[in-house]
Amino acid sequence: MTRSMPRWRWRWSPVGNPLRRRSDVVQACTSLLVAAVVLIGAPVTSAVTYDDVRDSLRATAAEQTRTGHHITVTLLQDSPKHPYPRSSAAGKARYPVRVRYVAPDGTEEIALADVRASLRAGTSVRVWAGADGKPTDAPLDADGVHGRAVGLAGLSGMAVVLVGVIVHLGVRRALDRRRMAAWDRAWAESAPK
Repeated sequence: MTRSMPRWRWRWSPVGNPLRRRSDVVQACTSLLVAAVVLIGAPVTSAVTYDDVRDSLRATAAEQTRTGHHITVTLLQDSPKHPYPRSSAAGKARYPVRVRYVAPDGTEEIALADVRASLRAGTSVRVWAGADGKPTDAPLDADGVHGRAVGLAGLSGMAVVLVGVIVHLGVRRALDRRRMAAWDRAWAESAPK
């Protein structure tokens, strides 16, 4: 009574499968290697990216907070109405509107500033100004830093997966071409003339 070898061992055994070609082994080994690199590399890349981006954004936000300040601006036009004024997003939404403000040198300037929805022209609001005294975006808060860091970390992890897929498909295509060329040569040698 003979015991049969499990199917996975038969495929990988150096002597067990007479139909296995060298290119099959190369393709299988490459697939395993790419899978291992992707399974290890994607989370590691994401974690490193998250830490780096978070630290960078925190430093930038701290610098902007240290050098910036609030200024009062006057709207020169009505700000747009939010399409869903009763939604939770309506209070957080900001729209770019032309405003007038007094620059640090005392001159009146006109610029774009992001303000809440549904404000009338002539309304005075406080906006964030950079070190140069011009209206700009407020520094990111902790949630903004976290959100951007998570987004970029996810993109970096997906990039590792994408590179792995491209490498796998490239190797597979190259091996398929070699197999087709070998079959063409073998057919040319054995075909009736």
